[in-house]
Amino acid sequence: MGRSDESKKASARNGMDVRTAVVTGASGFIGARVVQRLLERGVRVFALGRAKDGVSWPVRLTAALDDIRGIPVDRRLLTDLHAVEAILDQGALRWEALESAAAGSVVLYHLAGDTRFTPVATPSQRAVNVDAGPGMIEPLGDALARVIHVSTAYVAGAREGLVLESEFDVGQSFRNGYESTKLAGELRMRATCAARGLPLVIARPSIVINDTATGRSSAFTHLNALVEIVRRLQGHFELPFGETVSDRVRTPLRPDGRPNMIPVDVVVETLLAIADAPEAPSRAYHICHPRPPALHEVIALLLQALAIEDRLRIEYAAELDETATWTEKMIARAFKPYFAYLDARTVFDLANTRSLLPAYDDWFPPLGTEYLERVVAVHRAAGWSREGAPA
Repeated sequence: MGRSDESKKASARNGMDVRTAVVTGASGFIGARVVQRLLERGVRVFALGRAKDGVSWPVRLTAALDDIRGIPVDRRLLTDLHAVEAILDQGALRWEALESAAAGSVVLYHLAGDTRFTPVATPSQRAVNVDAGPGMIEPLGDALARVIHVSTAYVAGAREGLVLESEFDVGQSFRNGYESTKLAGELRMRATCAARGLPLVIARPSIVINDTATGRSSAFTHLNALVEIVRRLQGHFELPFGETVSDRVRTPLRPDGRPNMIPVDVVVETLLAIADAPEAPSRAYHICHPRPPALHEVIALLLQALAIEDRLRIEYAAELDETATWTEKMIARAFKPYFAYLDARTVFDLANTRSLLPAYDDWFPPLGTEYLERVVAVHRAAGWSREGAPA
């Protein structure tokens, strides 16, 4: 890729007039929405991905964009969209399509990730979460203006209490290979960008849940997990046809846990605002709910949304004993990977995010039954039970 004069390169790297983006994870829950918003801004987007199950990458990408609102995306937007076949965990990317890009004119949004909650990271998970992002820096070369590396707030691991945005490896323990590899990916990307003098922004969303306006999600989110728990109980007791249920239902959850759940649309708008800010590089940013409701409040609202708040009594237990019913054991077994996050008492520092976005806290309306009713309707229409990894 050619090198333009240093003044143009510097101005682009300061967040000015960057008109081309490369996006990994472009068909994902967050990635597809980032692609759509960039296209709406008139940005030329190179979206990386691969064919799957006999479906070509361009077809998969368009389907992901259509799925955002459940209706076809405006096809006029696709004029500036380039679907690039790439297998991120195998390297050897080629960028003939970007050969004419001026130095410092491209922003890399690295959103690809393997979100499986395996106890120990697999080689393929390490390849995607640790190696893939830094492996793109050299092929993109001088065209890069800055890198937006999307990680997770749960690089904090199993910690409780306040977690600072400035913290990376502080000796924390991890619940699964996803958390550990995402931290390793942050550290590797920091070292790679520092070696090239390349501006880096690290974004750390918490638990990403369904769209505020539509209730839609292309992934089985933690909120879908809660919906499914209650839906299974509803079906087990045939609540739409019964008058009352005297049986208690125990779940191994802490009612005072505060799962930090944030709607995907808020995540995307926050991410893009941070990515655009000239002063953003060289820091990490938590994209998290500033006032997450307690778990018992979320479940109470969900029971209201399903109109069964007077028919089902949910109790909370630290663990289930030998008196646990089959239903209680089934729920505990099926949704075990989600419980640690629903129980969480972690407080995520937002100083960096608020410094760029002073009105950030105002972007979060109180959780209400109307939103949850939309989520439930979409969940039922999709026929979800428990599939895929949470976002």
